[in-house]
Parts: sequence; C-alpha cells; structure tokens
Amino acid sequence: MRSTFVGVLGALVLALLLPGLAAAADPAPGARPGFFREAWGLGFTVPPHWRTADKDGLLLLVSDTEAGLMIVRFLPRATRDELRAGYQQGLQESGFMAAPVEDARPFDVPGASGLAGVMEGQAQDGTMLRVRSIGVLSRHGGAVVVLALTTPAQFARLQSRADALARSIVFSAPPKAAPIAGDYQFIHVSQSGSYSREARLTLCASGRYRSSGEMAGSGAAGSAYSGSGQGGSWSATGDASGGSLLLQPDGGPAHTLGWRVSTNPRDRSGWGPALYIGNDLYQKVGEGRC
Repeated sequence: MRSTFVGVLGALVLALLLPGLAAAADPAPGARPGFFREAWGLGFTVPPHWRTADKDGLLLLVSDTEAGLMIVRFLPRATRDELRAGYQQGLQESGFMAAPVEDARPFDVPGASGLAGVMEGQAQDGTMLRVRSIGVLSRHGGAVVVLALTTPAQFARLQSRADALARSIVFSAPPKAAPIAGDYQFIHVSQSGSYSREARLTLCASGRYRSSGEMAGSGAAGSAYSGSGQGGSWSATGDASGGSLLLQPDGGPAHTLGWRVSTNPRDRSGWGPALYIGNDLYQKVGEGRC
C-alpha cells in the first residue's frame, strides 16, 4: 500500500489535520453522500459532513469539522497476499513514515472480504500520526484501499469513520475495458504552413494519463505560440473498433470523448493502428508503459 500516498502527503497531511483547512482540497463536482464511480465499479457511503475531492488519481475525503484525512484508491488488479505485503511494508512517502503496530487482520464487508490494521508514524515536523489501513477485495478482480490518518487523540473517532465507510463499499462489474493503452501523437499543419497544432496523449496501462499540446501560427501581425499540459486518470469502454474515452484531470472536471480505430492501413505504425479521438487522428507511437 506504499504507493497510495505518492504525490499527496507532502502538501496535504498537516493542513488537513486541522478542521477548517480542508478547503485546501477542492470538492469534486457533483459530490454527493452516495459516492459512485462507474469506471471503478465502486460505490460507498460518504460520512455526514465529509466531502470528496480527486487528487493525483486518488480520492480524498475531508471534513470541515473533524480533524483527519481519508484516502481511497482503486486498484484494478490486486490479491490478498499483495494487500498484506503492502501493509507490512508500511508507508514512507514525502517525509512521512509509518510502520504497522499490529498484524493485518480479516475485515468483513458484506459481499466482500478484506484486511485491516493500524500504523503509527511521524511527520517531518515531529507530529505523531496514526493510520487506519483497510484493503477490500472485489470479486471482480480489483481492490480498494482506504487509509485514514490523524493524531492519536483523534484516532478512535476517525477509525470508526473509516471502518463504516469500508463496510459500506459495494462493488459492481466495471465497464469492459477497451484495449487502447499507448502513446499517441496528433500533428496538423495548415496547407499554407501558417498554422500548426501538435498534441500528445499517453494512456498509461496503470490507468493514469498525461497530455500536452502546442499551437503555433504566423501571419501579417507576426507569430504566436502556446502550449499546455495535463494529467489525471482515464478509462475507456467499447469493443475492438471503438467506444468512449473518459479523462478525469487532476483537480478538474471529467470529460468524455468518442474513439474509434482507423481502418486505413496507412495509419498503422509499428506500435499498432491509429485512433480517432474526437475528430483528431492520433498515430500510435508507444505502448503506454508508465
């Protein structure tokens, strides 16, 4: 479970331990008491007065009235042994280290099974923290890890929150994943050569994505250039010929694009066929191993 904290602890742990500072994480658009994410095949009950926010592919739960932070991560593939091994390794990320203070024990969830335990650690400034760690296995092959951390004085209350959340988890079969992971590139140059646009999209096999784009133009008034970049999580549904691509940027609203495989042999590279994503044709230039 060590990787669950990557990119989150350094900026959020100490701030979110104090009620009233939870606004450091923006609430997810449409956040509601009954959380459900179709791409994960996962639903659960959000505790009263808590809200959700997406951050670096994780789901954060924060409260304006209670001290603590809960982190939910979906693992598309996981086994019971892997959950146990991750717990035993403890946590060591962004200046925070925690180690188990008890063995992982069976954790019962209606219609599922899991493991749970407690860790203790110390932040960079010396603050002592306790962590409730719960891993719940889905019969569809994945798992959910719930981590709840706060100070020892606040831990009993937060542990009860985390346990109740985990026991409310309901799994459903996620949409059939479309096999389109890879590195893609789109290039357009106007016939006059006065305007060009390039976009790069990497759909990582891990479920993360990153994208970047550049535009350049020239004319009587001179020349101009702009660039942009983005990252988040992705999922795709459909069959071997086409479907829908969901991009969930970190800290922004999700958007859905249609995709379809180009049947033109000239659009095939050594990595595979090109994809139409929206209205743009992206050549495949890599396997998406990231």
